[in-house]
Amino acid sequence: MSRRLDDTRAWLAEWRAERDADRASRLPGLADPSPDETTDVIERSARRVPDEFLADAHAAVERVARRHERLTVDDVRDELERAGQHDGYDLRALGAVLQRAARRGLIESTDRYAPSRRRHSSPLRVWRSRLYRAEEAS
Repeated sequence: MSRRLDDTRAWLAEWRAERDADRASRLPGLADPSPDETTDVIERSARRVPDEFLADAHAAVERVARRHERLTVDDVRDELERAGQHDGYDLRALGAVLQRAARRGLIESTDRYAPSRRRHSSPLRVWRSRLYRAEEAS
């Protein structure tokens, strides 16, 4: 039985490699975007919303980062909703807001992901706050 299992695993690995190679050949440039391409797409989404919303979103990230040691984009969306600052805007721009906050030193990315509370449990990056102080949060 072990030999059969090994053969099946080898076949599956070969099949996956062929499938991935086929996908990459049919979708040039989409298979594995570079980090620069990904950043460019995220930044473009931020250009589609008013500066006022971006400022509100940056302030929301800062408020959440002061209260929580770890945060996700869902936490920022919750904060924007509490403040009434989310209506009618493309919330995909929040990716750029979080990246800008990281460049400003407010937060830093971790290698952890958490399920979204809003989008069918899709994985969201967990960010670590650099502003959080346990005694101030309580």
